[in-house]
Order: sequence, then C-alpha cells, then structure tokens
Amino acid sequence: MPKRKDNFKNTETIRIRLSSDLKNLCNEARMSGAHSRMSESAFVGYLIEIGLKKYEKSILPLEKGEDEIPRKGARR
Repeated sequence: MPKRKDNFKNTETIRIRLSSDLKNLCNEARMSGAHSRMSESAFVGYLIEIGLKKYEKSILPLEKGEDEIPRKGARR
C-alpha cells in the first residue's frame, strides 16, 4: 500500500456493536463539547484513543500490580 502524503494516519473501517444508550451518550457528549463538527465515527475513535491512554496510564499498572511498594527482602 502506498504511503499517504497528507500526514493523516492510515485507518481501517471496522464494525462495532454499541447499545442505543451508549451511542446516544456518545452523541450527546460530541454535540455538547468542542467536537460537534466531528463525525460520529471519528468522535467514537477519539473516545477510544483517550480511553486507551487512561487505561494504560492508570488502570493497567494496577492490574499488573505495579502500584505495590516492594517490601524489603521480597522477591520479584
């Protein structure tokens, strides 16, 4: 596949299943914020991106136990 020259990331179209309630919440958030001109699918992608960053920064270390203070003499 040729490299893009417009500095945009290559994207892939996927299908996801959302509940009507979640879709409505996403749309309400998009319309009430600074992203109201963004397409619905682009905004959901944006939410996934910031959600992943939050997950990697805050939640994943807790899941891995990296938040625990090593005790003296404890083996890893």
